[in-house]
Amino acid sequence: GYSLYRSLDYYKVPRVLSHAIEFIGGVNRFPKMPRKIIPVLGSTNPEVIQSLYNITIPTAFNGNIQAVASFLGQYYSPSDLTDFENLFGLPIVPIAQTFGPNDETDPGVEASLDVQYLLGVSNCTTETWVISTPNMTPSGNEPFLTFLVGLDNLTSIPYLISMSYQDLEYSVSEKYANVVNQEFMAYSLQGTTFITGSGDWGVGCEVVGQCSTFTADFPSSSPY
Repeated sequence: GYSLYRSLDYYKVPRVLSHAIEFIGGVNRFPKMPRKIIPVLGSTNPEVIQSLYNITIPTAFNGNIQAVASFLGQYYSPSDLTDFENLFGLPIVPIAQTFGPNDETDPGVEASLDVQYLLGVSNCTTETWVISTPNMTPSGNEPFLTFLVGLDNLTSIPYLISMSYQDLEYSVSEKYANVVNQEFMAYSLQGTTFITGSGDWGVGCEVVGQCSTFTADFPSSSPY
């Protein structure tokens, strides 16, 4: 079991320190219990993820639509997707619609991972699209604004859009970020949820092994 401690009385700090303290918490209330660690044996696969995060499998094709947003010439292979589904005993379900370019003879790791696992963790029960946006911004980043504006051209807008991409926040101008945030806000108000990458190397890391300074990523830093 766990031993939990909390204060039964009010607390105070010396006045000389007050200017350096913004907030004090976790003194009077019980702290949050640590989440039970589930041992993971072997490789990561859809079943392990379902168990680890207690994912409820939705009813097959319940009218929901989810989508993968793909950038930077990352393509997926329909035959690789079928192999993935066969390997893990999943229903053989293809991508329902692909918008934008997709060279299936030149699949990329990023796009393949996104497509296979977005379908896989739901046991292929949710209609899934791929939205591929070509080109880059002048700074070499993903064209997030072009992608967002282009959503209005779809027959309908997915309820969930997975974006496994992000840029170092300092490489994005404030004006560009504000316009992108306005688009996120507008679609969010319509009921669309965006999930974006939070960095390939962890919080505070710009490159592998250099994690001494916090470096924010965009659009994961977007409030919308």
